[in-house]
Amino acid sequence: MVRAAGYRGPAADAAGLRADVPAVRGELRRDADPVRPRLPGRCALHRHVGGLHAGHGARQRARADRRHVPARPHGRLDRHRPLHDRHRGGVVRRRAVPARARSGRSRRREPGRPGIDQVTNLDEGISNVLTIGAGISVHPDLDPLDDARWADAEEGIDAVWLLDHLQGWFPRGTRRTALADPHRVLDPFSLLAAAAVTTRRVRLGVAVTDPVRRSAVALAHTASTIGWLAGRELALGLGVGDPGQLLPFGLDHGRERTGRLHYMRPALRTLAALRTGGPVEDGGPDLAITATAPFGIHVAAHGPKMLELTARHGTGWIPTSLPPSAYADKLATLREHAEAFGRDPAEITPTVFLWSALAPTRAESLALLEHPSVRAVALYRGKGGFAEHGAEYPLPHGYVPHEIAPERADALLESIPDAVVRGAVLHGSPEDVAEELERYHEAGCEHVVLYDIGRFADPDGTARARQALGELVKLRA
Repeated sequence: MVRAAGYRGPAADAAGLRADVPAVRGELRRDADPVRPRLPGRCALHRHVGGLHAGHGARQRARADRRHVPARPHGRLDRHRPLHDRHRGGVVRRRAVPARARSGRSRRREPGRPGIDQVTNLDEGISNVLTIGAGISVHPDLDPLDDARWADAEEGIDAVWLLDHLQGWFPRGTRRTALADPHRVLDPFSLLAAAAVTTRRVRLGVAVTDPVRRSAVALAHTASTIGWLAGRELALGLGVGDPGQLLPFGLDHGRERTGRLHYMRPALRTLAALRTGGPVEDGGPDLAITATAPFGIHVAAHGPKMLELTARHGTGWIPTSLPPSAYADKLATLREHAEAFGRDPAEITPTVFLWSALAPTRAESLALLEHPSVRAVALYRGKGGFAEHGAEYPLPHGYVPHEIAPERADALLESIPDAVVRGAVLHGSPEDVAEELERYHEAGCEHVVLYDIGRFADPDGTARARQALGELVKLRA
C-alpha cells in the first residue's frame, strides 16, 4: 500500500509513483474479487450504483440483479459496515425531508443507533447521511496531491473532486492571488490517476467534464482505468461543457450552455452502456475493463431535458449552486422521471456542487467575497441569476474568462452586486455553513462538493480553508 506522506516536492512524488505503481497493481490483481479490485488491508469496497454511498446484504444483491451483473459474495459484504457508517465525521443528520423530495419514502429509526433518523425507500434502504466532498486544486502553485493526501487523512471527508478546466474561472489581470497565472491548470484525469495510488480511502471524482473535449468511449476507458488503480469507483461528472473552456480553443462556438443535447444524448447512452462492461449495441464492441472497474455517471443537469437524461442514464445528479428550495423541486422531478423510466430513484445519488469561501469566522469569509477571484464565479449565474437580484448582467453573452481584458478585470468583477456574489458562493462561519448544508440535506441531497475558491485569494488560503473545513465536519459528527 502506498502510504500518505509529507510532501517532498514534485520530483519525489514522481519517483515514488514510478516505484510504487507496479506494486499496487500487483496487489490489486492478487486481491481481486469477481466484480472489482480492492486494496489489501482495506474493507471490501462496496459496488453500488450511486457511487458515493454504499449498501450491503440483500439490497446490494437486488441492485446487482437489476443491472444484470454479478453480486458480491454475501459473507464478504456482511463483515463490513456501510461506507457512510465508517465516516461519521462527515455526517449531517437529517431532521426532515420535504414531501416532494421523499418521493414514496417512509421514515424509520435505525435499529441499534438511537436518535438517528434513517430515511428508507419502501422496499430498500437509502443513505440517511449527507457526506462531504472536498474540491482539490488543479493548479501547480497549490499542490493537488498534497490536497488529496490531506483529505484522505481527514476521516470526515468522503471524497475529493477536481475541476476539468483548460483555463481558470477568473480572468488574468485580477489583483494578486496565490496563483501566478489563473489559466495555468493541470489535467484532472492525470491527477486523479496519481491520487488513486497515493490515497487509501476517499472517493475520487471529476466535477465536471464534457463529451466535447473527450469522447464518451475515451471517458469510459479513462474512468475505469483510474478506478482500477484506486480500487474505488470513479465518479465521472458530465455536463454540456462550459463556453469558457470550449470557445477559446475552437472546440464549440456556442456562448451559452444551451442547445447541446445533440451530443449529450448519445454520450450518456454510450457511457451508460459501457460502464458495466456491456456493448453500446447488440453485437457491438465492449470495454472489458469496465466489467471489473465500473464508474459512476454524475450528470450536471439543471434544465428539464437534462433532468430526463439523468433519470434515464445517470447514477448521480450534480447541479451547481442551486438554492435548497429549487434543489428539492428539481430532485422530485428527477425521481418522477426515474420511476417513469422503470428505474429505482434510489439508484441516483443526489449531489450538489457549491462554490465556497470557507474561513474559521464569518468576518473572514465575508472578506473573501470582496476578492475579484471569488466574485468571478457569480458571472456563471448568467442573466437570470442577476435578474433575481434586480441587477443587469454585465456581459453580452455567457462568461468566457479569456475574453476579459486584463486591464478591465478588477473593475468588472468588483462591479458585480454583493447580493449576486453571496447567492453564488457558500460563505460564513463553519456554524453558518453547517446550517446551510442541513437545508440541502432536508431538500434530499446526499453528497455535497465544497469547492473552496477563497483559498486561492492569498498565500494563507490553504491553511485557512483546511481549518474551516475540519471544523465543519467536526460540527456534524
